[in-house]
Amino acid sequence: MTKPTFKSKQLVLREVEPRDKPIRKVAGLDPDYTHMTSREPDKVTEIWDDASVDQWYDDILADPTRWVIEYEGEAIGVVGYRRANIEDTWHGFGTTATCAVGIWPKRYRRLGLGAEALELMFDYAFEDEKIHRLQMKVLETNTAARAAYQSLGFVEEGVERESAMIGGKWVNYVRGGLLEQDRRKRNNA
Repeated sequence: MTKPTFKSKQLVLREVEPRDKPIRKVAGLDPDYTHMTSREPDKVTEIWDDASVDQWYDDILADPTRWVIEYEGEAIGVVGYRRANIEDTWHGFGTTATCAVGIWPKRYRRLGLGAEALELMFDYAFEDEKIHRLQMKVLETNTAARAAYQSLGFVEEGVERESAMIGGKWVNYVRGGLLEQDRRKRNNA
């Protein structure tokens, strides 16, 4: 199956390419980015060696619902979603997915590009893939990501207290969701 490509005025969501590997490796060494993605900032050099980048490349290539975000001809991040327990359609789990977006270079963060990338992906997820509910999980302190998700119609549904340890401290996550019918109403408004 060929992964679809999506375009807006500013962005392209596309398949990963070998030229993306060096950019991803540098991003993996950024302590701010690794903190936002719930990794230990003091261990980033161990995480993003060449073998790790090759594994990341292979994972993205094999995943039909994750795309590289391209802006002005440069890979700047990744966006995608993963279905929750796709085999268990009895309880509707195959129609729920967790989405995420990550913008690597600091100079491109807080410009709305992550929200735009998510927006590009939504029609495919809801219409073509028949997802009923997209959910998100972000660090409670990541106010920019929380605002971006809210601007897209996500409703914050709760806090996971002390659910991960980052940098030797327990951190909270905020969870939220966007239902297909809420998205439809928002688009028709």
